Amino acid sequence: MKKTILFKTITFIAATTFLVSCGNSIEKDASSVTDLMCKSVELRDKASNGDTDALKEVEKLEETAAKLVERLEAKYTNEADKKAFLDQMEKNYQNCSKK
Repeated sequence: MKKTILFKTITFIAATTFLVSCGNSIEKDASSVTDLMCKSVELRDKASNGDTDALKEVEKLEETAAKLVERLEAKYTNEADKKAFLDQMEKNYQNCSKK
């Protein structure tokens, strides 16, 4: 069970780092992705400790994340915006891990 949760979390994080990006709301979109990432890490920790409700939440979160990734891949296409998005996402994720 722990390996499955860890694998899904890693897959989710990897998918978000390969997003193709642009638009007028890079910060907002990056924030949406990193909010999901932070929540995923939190839930994964709970699930690792035997919380089956957390595992169910991880599954719901993955569905939401997949839809978001699909939308952002279509939205962002140029290299400058990809970089800006990933930089903002990294910054947001660092703030998440400080909580």
